[in-house]
Amino acid sequence: MRKYFSIPGIVIFLSKALHLIRDMLIAVVLGTSLLADAFFGISKILSLTTSLFANGVFSTVFSPIFSQLLKEDRNSALQFSHEIQLILAFIGAVLFIAIEIFTEKVLFCLMPGMLSSSVRDAFITTAKIAFPLILFIPLTSLYHSMLCARRNFPFITLYTLITNTILISVILFTGNNNVLLLHNMGCAIALSGMIQMLIFLYQLEKSDLIPVFKQFSLSKNVRSFFKCFIPSALASEAHQINALVGIFFASKIPQAISSLCYAEGIIQLFFILTNTSLQKITYSSVRTQNIKELLEIQNKTFKTRIATCILVTIILVFMAEHITTSLFLLRGKFDIQSAKYTTHLLQILAFAIPAHLLNKIFLEPFLALNKLRAPMSFIIASVVLNTIMNILLVPYYSYIGIGIALCTSTWLNTLLIVLYLRRKQIFILREKIPYLLTTIFLPASITIFFIQICEAFIESHPGISTIYPLRLASLVIVCTSSIFIYYFSLSRLKKIACKGK
Repeated sequence: MRKYFSIPGIVIFLSKALHLIRDMLIAVVLGTSLLADAFFGISKILSLTTSLFANGVFSTVFSPIFSQLLKEDRNSALQFSHEIQLILAFIGAVLFIAIEIFTEKVLFCLMPGMLSSSVRDAFITTAKIAFPLILFIPLTSLYHSMLCARRNFPFITLYTLITNTILISVILFTGNNNVLLLHNMGCAIALSGMIQMLIFLYQLEKSDLIPVFKQFSLSKNVRSFFKCFIPSALASEAHQINALVGIFFASKIPQAISSLCYAEGIIQLFFILTNTSLQKITYSSVRTQNIKELLEIQNKTFKTRIATCILVTIILVFMAEHITTSLFLLRGKFDIQSAKYTTHLLQILAFAIPAHLLNKIFLEPFLALNKLRAPMSFIIASVVLNTIMNILLVPYYSYIGIGIALCTSTWLNTLLIVLYLRRKQIFILREKIPYLLTTIFLPASITIFFIQICEAFIESHPGISTIYPLRLASLVIVCTSSIFIYYFSLSRLKKIACKGK
């Protein structure tokens, strides 16, 4: 159990918890209004940039090259890091200037519906305020990777901690002017990015690792780094890319963007249960190109992660309404209609959680073997399917169609990866998948039965639902009890199976 309570795991959980608290406060103040849609839309656009650099791929590709150069010649390592720094700064500056000049056109390409809404001006202004984050995140990832190469492990999730702490403060101390609040939240996003970059830069100075410039040359190491990093980063962000496609269509439906983001915020917090130890898997897999070792890593993690993943899916599907109303229905601007939208999207997106988990596990061999053409083609296929399904479903099913398209495209991407790995014999489980699912079926059924009884009891006692502390307490009790019952049943079943053998 130690790995679940490691410092990185606690930091990640804390960042997601603060993210959820931020969403709860936004729900009270803005609900699922157009201003909430504007803020979450901007956050979604910027989260793609953040994820590309802060998901661990940058450090995974950069650190081995930098560490090797550091052993051979310190000046060469610092020169290499400075060349990367110059390229990232130049690309970031060009992108930032272009986006600031053509903000309206960029937003029209990504979220056309918001530009025809009543909050158009506030939306554009907030985007201009928040977009400087594009300058800071790539450099922050570089400095973080340099520190990791020296075994100094700062947490890249510090950005989300800082961002959400500042955003919570802004929401609490800004008055009733919601347009001003939107602008202030844009400032908080940009400011938090700058603060984290300066913190890491200060740590670099203390470690005597400030990049040194001698003479710029596009060296072999620099070319090798970008040749590996760009496809690796894109291959790791299938969900974020598909989420942007969903945001494009959601921008034309009032309340859809904010409802989608509220649901994803809940999923991210619960997904920590399955994701806390995946960083260890990533580091283990990228250090080997031995097929047998990769298979061993996959087998070690697959069974336990799948078991946890199914539990999280069960809780989110069968307790979606209870979770949504307990967290967000706080007598603010988040009303019954908002809760209905968020509940439906939460139930649909929860079915994609196993696909997200499998994608994280099975993408590692591609990164380790540096064979990224296949996953890139799978992403393109999933984005095409996502777009086609949105075009077909949104006119008839509105926001529900967006959730179905996002869930289906996620599963397509994952299934293509699994089928490819099986064909190349890089994915071979010791135990058959039907057997694994059979061992999980009984504990899952017992847990579902328990949740249904608890939900029926709560519905038959309206006092629990109307009093917020009781509603929240009942959520915690049911979730905790469900987790205990599931794992207790699973452990007993394993013992019986072992005795049978």
